[in-house]
Amino acid sequence: MKTTVLGATGFIGNRIVEALRESGADVVVASRKTGVDAMTGQGLDEAVSGSTTLIDVTNAPSYEEAEI
Repeated sequence: MKTTVLGATGFIGNRIVEALRESGADVVVASRKTGVDAMTGQGLDEAVSGSTTLIDVTNAPSYEEAEI
């Protein structure tokens, strides 16, 4: 099973990646630091390609309902 973690280099994402890897999961680390921008879509197709699971722990730039 391949899992993509959006926001993987952040405070929570880093811990999720570590836990998944310890359990033997194949993990794709996706964040702006790795060239993946969930807001613009840059690098997103490649990051989720072949993944069966997506975990999103990105920080929203706004908490306004219309923007989210």
